[in-house]
Amino acid sequence: MDTALAGTSLRLSRCYLIQRRDATQFRFTDHDNDLVISGQTGDVAVLNGTYETVLSPDPSSVNADMELNVDNMEIQGPMAISAIDVDDIDAGLFDGADVWIFAVDWGDLSADIIRFRKGTIGEIKRFDDQYLFEVRGATQRLFEELTELYTGFCAADLGDSRCKINIEPSAWAVATAYSNLRTAKDALNEQGTPAAVVKPLAAPNDRWFIVSIAGTSGGSEPSWDTTIGNTTVDNTVTWETIRARVMAAVVATVTSNREFTVTLTTDAPDAFFTLGHCRFETGLNAGLLVEIKSWTLATKTVVCSLRFPFAVAASDTLTLFAGCNKTRDVCINTYDNIRNSRGFPDVPSQDEAFRTPKSPEGS
Repeated sequence: MDTALAGTSLRLSRCYLIQRRDATQFRFTDHDNDLVISGQTGDVAVLNGTYETVLSPDPSSVNADMELNVDNMEIQGPMAISAIDVDDIDAGLFDGADVWIFAVDWGDLSADIIRFRKGTIGEIKRFDDQYLFEVRGATQRLFEELTELYTGFCAADLGDSRCKINIEPSAWAVATAYSNLRTAKDALNEQGTPAAVVKPLAAPNDRWFIVSIAGTSGGSEPSWDTTIGNTTVDNTVTWETIRARVMAAVVATVTSNREFTVTLTTDAPDAFFTLGHCRFETGLNAGLLVEIKSWTLATKTVVCSLRFPFAVAASDTLTLFAGCNKTRDVCINTYDNIRNSRGFPDVPSQDEAFRTPKSPEGS
């Protein structure tokens, strides 16, 4: 590399490596031929590989200072990288991807490289068959919020480690001890772990069963009472019937990439899945998840907040996750989980903090 820099004409070419969060990598260069880089070791060994020539990528200058502000740059060019699908960009697969930018001596690819920048992809714009990637520097993470705010709505998401509601229960098992852990925790006035939940061994339906009296299951699966709120005695454990919070469905008819009807045996009321999520298991959108805007039982219609990036087709299979509007009322009456609520509805709002007293009338 020293030889290349000291020469009367520079033989430097920029190279770019993009690595998505799913570990998929894309390599391209502004050289007029593909470049094969090898021999890099240590923390730059990831840069080894073949870099595809791309017409005129245009990186901006890097804005950096000594005050820990985010040092950003942009890369603009034609959508000519053969392996990059614009639909993947729309699907968010490139959000937060790692980016390495460096230079090589194209006349001696075994020489050392010149590192320009390592960062992550921020905002992405597409226009007139052009792309514009924002590359954010390492200091970006210093500006991310790491604390929770006091709000009237719960800060946890349904089913996460803070909420503790089980949305992935195990199937019922023979001769297994099941505990009602909530009762023990409530007695200690601590955040409680909800009671054990199981799903039946038989063909999946829209019913789960939660422990109401702890005990040990019997030698064979009981005949479940599927009426919501009713109980089933299983050896020494007693189960209460609840509506399943996660259900498998199949697309029946398609209105658009964000609205479709499903085939699903359920009596889940309107809005049961609202603010939940829809995740496709098969089809072009397999693995993608979008928030649900509304659910209508009468027509089994799902409307998502955003459209899926790829075509939704009849017979695609998907999973519907129950929603939660994060209010205290739903936490108490729907999920019986107020002990784990992360909302503070009784904390005065900002308006209350800035109120001033009014003079009595007639004074």
